[in-house]
Amino acid sequence: MAKRPDLSPNSATERPELRQTRASAWVVTNEKSPIAVHRGQTPRVDTTAAAVDNESVSTLTSALARSTACADTILPHSTGAAPAPTLTHLTPTGEAHMVDIGTKPTTHRAAVAISRLHFSNPTAASLIATNSLKKGDVLSVARIAGIMAAKATATLIPLCHPLAITHLSVSCVLRHELGQFGGVAVEARVECQGPTGVEMEALTAASVAALTVYDMCKAVDRGMEIRLAKVVLKEGGRSGSWRDEAYWAEEPRTGDGKGQ
Repeated sequence: MAKRPDLSPNSATERPELRQTRASAWVVTNEKSPIAVHRGQTPRVDTTAAAVDNESVSTLTSALARSTACADTILPHSTGAAPAPTLTHLTPTGEAHMVDIGTKPTTHRAAVAISRLHFSNPTAASLIATNSLKKGDVLSVARIAGIMAAKATATLIPLCHPLAITHLSVSCVLRHELGQFGGVAVEARVECQGPTGVEMEALTAASVAALTVYDMCKAVDRGMEIRLAKVVLKEGGRSGSWRDEAYWAEEPRTGDGKGQ
């Protein structure tokens, strides 16, 4: 009977050596019987190498199968998932820059953004409803502030492109059902013919309109909260149209600005 090979850790000549290659494959070599196992493959014995008795091959193959399982645990198979989206405002070296839109086609672009301001006591809503605040007509001033802010977006946001806006509307509506003490609902719609979208212009308009309401009402309510600023519709561009279905499914209210 052939003598079994010494595979103990103290054997200097017969003990298999395990190494991880740069190609993420695990290879086991043996001086007398080269056996290669790559991750995800069945152990393969090179039968053209020097003759080795069947018992030796069986022992080595079992050891290599365990090594393959270990490799699959450490280096799991690729799931085949699509690569994650990248940030277009970053260069390959991680530096921020303004995206080159010179080669993008000019198309119709539109975006709608909303913001919500909640009062913390009933005084502000009551004064707005009767137009009795000392600073004047809160909703009208906030609407004009939103329009002016949208036109200044490229100045306020460092990497935004200046755009030739073709349509801009801002709606500011007092809503008594917002929260416990009412609030103001803001909706801004921006459109242009250009190579990039107007989401930032719409968000800027809605946010500054809400900030203006805060500024005009802070004398009677310092606990106001601006709880929301989000895009609810985007049209045009390579990615096409998108909208927040939950928002647009709500029943439209008079003066809400929907559909402008």
